[in-house]
Amino acid sequence: KKAISTAYEKGFLTGYPDNTFKPAQPISRVQSIVVLANTQKLSPSTNSEAILQQYFDDATAVPTYAKGLTATATQQALIVNYPTVSELRPNDDITRGEAAALLCRLNSAGTDARYFVNDQYIANFGSGLDNIELPESTVLHSITTSVYGLLHTHAPLRDNLFFFIGNNLWTSNGTPTGTQLISSLETIEPGLELSNPKIIAASSQRFWITADAFVENSSTRLLSSDGTAAGMVAIASLHPELFNLFNNTSDLFVASDALEGDRLPFFVNNGNSLELWITDGKSAAGTRQLATFDSIEGAYVRESIYGQVPVPLTVSGKYVFFQATPFGNDSSADPDSRVELWRSDGTVEGTISLGAIPPIIAGNRPHTQPLNSNHNTFRSVPPNRIYAQARADASLELWTSDGTRNGTQRWLETEYQEANVQPAFLAALGDRFFTLGNFPNGLELWVSQGTDESTQMVKRLSSQKDFLENTPWFTVHEDKLLFSTLVARLESSDDSTVSRRRQELWVTEGTPETTIKLGDIGASGEGVTAFKGRLFFNGISETGSELWTTDGTPEGTYQVIDLVPGIDSSPAPCPPPPPDDIDPTNYCLPDISPRGSRVRSLTVHGDFLYFIANNGDLFRTDGTGKTVQHVKSFIGSPFHDFPPNIVKMNETLFVMGYADNELLLWALPED
Repeated sequence: KKAISTAYEKGFLTGYPDNTFKPAQPISRVQSIVVLANTQKLSPSTNSEAILQQYFDDATAVPTYAKGLTATATQQALIVNYPTVSELRPNDDITRGEAAALLCRLNSAGTDARYFVNDQYIANFGSGLDNIELPESTVLHSITTSVYGLLHTHAPLRDNLFFFIGNNLWTSNGTPTGTQLISSLETIEPGLELSNPKIIAASSQRFWITADAFVENSSTRLLSSDGTAAGMVAIASLHPELFNLFNNTSDLFVASDALEGDRLPFFVNNGNSLELWITDGKSAAGTRQLATFDSIEGAYVRESIYGQVPVPLTVSGKYVFFQATPFGNDSSADPDSRVELWRSDGTVEGTISLGAIPPIIAGNRPHTQPLNSNHNTFRSVPPNRIYAQARADASLELWTSDGTRNGTQRWLETEYQEANVQPAFLAALGDRFFTLGNFPNGLELWVSQGTDESTQMVKRLSSQKDFLENTPWFTVHEDKLLFSTLVARLESSDDSTVSRRRQELWVTEGTPETTIKLGDIGASGEGVTAFKGRLFFNGISETGSELWTTDGTPEGTYQVIDLVPGIDSSPAPCPPPPPDDIDPTNYCLPDISPRGSRVRSLTVHGDFLYFIANNGDLFRTDGTGKTVQHVKSFIGSPFHDFPPNIVKMNETLFVMGYADNELLLWALPED
């Protein structure tokens, strides 16, 4: 009685017109919303009809007395509708769980309770983005000339960030006075024009750089730096034979994931043979040739869609693995039969063949994105073990090696399907390795520890009428493997065959029971980040490519916000007029595709997750759609000369982008 009296006096609750309260009567959902609106002292909306019609399919069922406050509560993102966000069900009795969800929305923005309600069930989430004004004091450096570079490649060293602006090496510690020019490529090899520098690898003491050289024949040069003005070294200058090679070749093969401690192995093609070298980046004694291999043919995979692509080096534990053909082999033999898997411990005597295996299928490495494990040819599982995919005649084989001949063996074989290259590598959970492929009985997930007895199917994901297209996206988080597939089903009719495609997101812990489809959405390799106990990623669905999140369950997997709503429509290339036997209204329909923000560079900084949209705009969120905030507009998409980039180092978030006719480097505060 006292609680009811207090609520009445404060204006939270009212009685019925006959001056009764009816305390035992169930309360409806709309009555609950009115109560909560009164506790927040909200004013009724003057445009309630339009607001309710915008968000709810059953807006006409809202009682007249409740429309104003219900509309205001909707604008404040207080209303939770489950399972369909557009169904308010205003006159249904509210459950205890629904009441608890509404109460969570009353908590102050940024508190934990607001995260307990998934955003896809909150009416009006993500509307009205706030703009964050960055203080000018956070600008570290600006430049008005047109340059290429920015932070697309960088290296942390001694609590400083190193990066290129054009051909100049810069460093910053997050302060204006600590942001300085170090050196220029023009001083490295006088008379040699170097351009387009990229930082490809970094150790605890140095970082390595590739640059394009323009001489009689264009070639790639390899450099290293300790971060000082005098510490940039041309690797070719460390050894006379290497100097001659670099001046007479256009082929240098190096991989960022091949860094072995503080040494970097690389291939150089001299036209007649392929030489494997290793360098510490600073001394003649630390730069040596390890082995010589046969003509370039043996180190290439001829089936690559980009033509001939070298199989890269990959480090696992103490070994560097690669594939090549021994020097001087019988050139009349089948090229595939001469290809061998090799490993090296960085010494001449420790560089040995592990035996002949079919040509390994090289991975594709997009130059516009940072290199990551989604694009490696080999997959590494510690300690000292790699997995590789090879093609032999009409079959595809999965091989594994622990760096010894006895430990190098084929562990899985499947019939090759012309439609695509499968099976596809995923990742490891502990000492178990997962692969996904188009097997004779359908699209299947398999697991192995590298032996025949440990190799088994985890689960069949679809029937044999479906097949996997492209390389799956994957990530490992808290002992769970998440992977995204693009599945196609061929549907044939009397006169044509149509491929119906769909995206699927899966999670597994390695058993049939824990292998669950999270939804008909895809994901891309443009960044996945753990934040507040969840994973955030660029998801692909019917609303386009947008920011998504998951907690590893179907109900906890949803789109955070639709930053770029709507569709794009373009005319189809159809010759007029339509044939007589086709309905003109259905002839030459336009190509329609959803718009999307294609978020990338997801980076946690302070209490926020920062990310960049495809148009160059920088945003941040506290993990909910309601609190997505616009930080800064920059010029340039990921494929533009000036794509904005963000890099977190220690407690500093560096942002570089082109805006207002200036190239700006920022150090963002944590608030």
